[in-house]
Amino acid sequence: SAAEHGDGATVARLLRAGAAVDAASLTGFTPLIVAAAGGHEAALDMLVAAGADVHAAHAEGVDALMYAAAGGHAGCVRRLLAAGADVRRTHLHGGTALMEAATAGSVACLEALAAAGAAVDAADRDGLTALLSAAEHGDGATVARLLRAGAAVDAASLTGFTPLIVAAAGGHEAALDM
Repeated sequence: SAAEHGDGATVARLLRAGAAVDAASLTGFTPLIVAAAGGHEAALDMLVAAGADVHAAHAEGVDALMYAAAGGHAGCVRRLLAAGADVRRTHLHGGTALMEAATAGSVACLEALAAAGAAVDAADRDGLTALLSAAEHGDGATVARLLRAGAAVDAASLTGFTPLIVAAAGGHEAALDM
């Protein structure tokens, strides 16, 4: 709970008292995952310094990096990458941290993940890519950043939808102008 709420003083006190840094909930949420999900950089730094496993994931295979990206917490993303988080990891449905950042519309997270070697054209089990997600949400800045990173504009989902189709169907002119 201390990591989830970004209570750095309590996190530090618990770590000094010998609390298990990777203690997980019944569904696999660790203090590092909840700190990353909340964007709590100080708590995250303390947990990493205490040896938290940056590769730990909950029951669906989602790790701290994916949660930080989904929340648009670029500082946490950069810290996790520096600590060795796997930028190419996929969860049980095939999604990646880059896809989570695109869905969140976080250009800062996208830039950090792309610079660390994230696959911009990775597709999940449904064939969805980060660019498809950004186009569907009408986020012109995210679409532009993914295109600059080399995302394939014509990549289609398993149902045949392309970024252009989903942007047009949603009336997202900012995404269409890219």
